[in-house]
Amino acid sequence: MKTYYFGIPGLYIHLQHILIGLYLIYIGYLQVTNKKYKDIHDKILLYLGLIVLLYFIYLTIKLWKVDFNYSLNVPKNLVYLLHIVNGIAFILIGSGKLNKYSEQNGLYLIIMGTLSLFYHAHLMLMGNHKH
Repeated sequence: MKTYYFGIPGLYIHLQHILIGLYLIYIGYLQVTNKKYKDIHDKILLYLGLIVLLYFIYLTIKLWKVDFNYSLNVPKNLVYLLHIVNGIAFILIGSGKLNKYSEQNGLYLIIMGTLSLFYHAHLMLMGNHKH
């Protein structure tokens, strides 16, 4: 089994992204349809954004001079940039800095959740756990 940074098995990374992707799709759906949800979901999104932002800033600094691509030949800098942008977006949405029940926020969460879900499901099913 291939591993990611800190020796984390690829299967765990893929399952984590699949579950978070499903969660983002759910929260996005609630926002698009203007269905009320508990404030804990905003806190989860805020803290998820903080973790993602800080972790990928750390990886960017730590691995700045190391050149490699992730699975399907995706450049590491693109992966890091997308995670940093998503981290910032999750923080803004979860903190209430953006309209809680915005259709645009909901669509953003649905799209990012779907991309995460299908990209990592594909990698997991194809056995492609390349770091």
